[in-house]
Amino acid sequence: MSRHPPSIVLVVSHPPAETAGAGTVATFLHLVDQGWHAHLVFDGATARRGPDVPELSALPLRDRVHLSRTHRPRGTKRLAMPLGVIRGLGRYPTGLARYMRAGGRPHLSLLRGQGLAAALIALRPQLVHFDSVATASTGLRVKRLWPHRAVVSLTPEELHSDRSSRHRAVWEEADLLECPDDRTWQEAVRAGCSPRKPRALIPLPFDTAFFDPGPPGPADAGQHATRSLRLFSVGPLSWKQGYEWALQAVRRLLNAGVRCEYRIAGHGEYADAVYFARYELDIERCVSFLPPPSREELRAHLRWADVYVDSAVAAGARGATREALTMGVPVVATDRTGLPDGAAQGETLFVLPRRDAAVLAERLAELAGNSILRREMGRAARQSALGRLGLDGFLAERERLYRGLLGD
Repeated sequence: MSRHPPSIVLVVSHPPAETAGAGTVATFLHLVDQGWHAHLVFDGATARRGPDVPELSALPLRDRVHLSRTHRPRGTKRLAMPLGVIRGLGRYPTGLARYMRAGGRPHLSLLRGQGLAAALIALRPQLVHFDSVATASTGLRVKRLWPHRAVVSLTPEELHSDRSSRHRAVWEEADLLECPDDRTWQEAVRAGCSPRKPRALIPLPFDTAFFDPGPPGPADAGQHATRSLRLFSVGPLSWKQGYEWALQAVRRLLNAGVRCEYRIAGHGEYADAVYFARYELDIERCVSFLPPPSREELRAHLRWADVYVDSAVAAGARGATREALTMGVPVVATDRTGLPDGAAQGETLFVLPRRDAAVLAERLAELAGNSILRREMGRAARQSALGRLGLDGFLAERERLYRGLLGD
């Protein structure tokens, strides 16, 4: 360790309830504990809602957590430019001037509410880690202002859903790309990244300490075979999630005499469509929509569930398949679901064709009628997670990566 602790900013856009977002928050807490001068910046929708992480609200961590107000309420748009100028002049006047002159023309995106760039200019770290391409495409603009290194985490969802100029900026400006597996790296190469680009393969962690199923409750032990099948899904209410096919599968289960309860946790622009589908299928009594969960709420939902359902129909869908497997919950997913390496078909989960409500209902009926199969699949999923990279190993790998980039 050098005389002065290394400085780093971790930029997180994934909700902390998801593995990627939780991993970034855990990395921040680990680095602070190790003596780093670390800051955490929440960007995008996560910043608008505010992070629901109790550990970050205590002093002195609270002073190191920042919300990047990239999207401002409509009534304050006219104030965005003067407020941005005032903040920039007060925090870093020279850098602001250089930022606006870069490229031979003013870069007014900073002044129109691009709070991420303003936050990075104010903090001026030695290293910035972006947890997504979307945030990196904005934040990498400040690299020309002072010498620092930049790491960008890639996800297969982003690489599949968007191959725009965002990626070109990342391929050119990032110093290193972090990938969860070799498949993601190969997808990046197909998306235009140079195969010689520095990269690190660090699998996302299985947080088996937090996502612990706990002992079975007395009600489950005695009534598991007679009560309704409990289904759970989590993710934004988007067409990519394919919820209408899961709802049709529930209707088929009920028609076949299989009792079930289905919880869907998430918000999104597709809410009216899935609400209407629930009404039209006459399944309102057994299907409930819940708000996006915190990590603690996600764990509680998974402890309640018998089966986790991921009905994704397109790349870019999000869910909690990894968390479900870690909790020992059998998973029924489509072939569009981003599955962790080593997830075994027929042993820990079933992978089905997308947009096929009949096959989905058939698999769910099989699990409803065979509690032994559910227990065996759940036990195999939990054992597999226990043998994979845990959170401590993940944090150690990331810190080693940062030190290598800084030459420490």
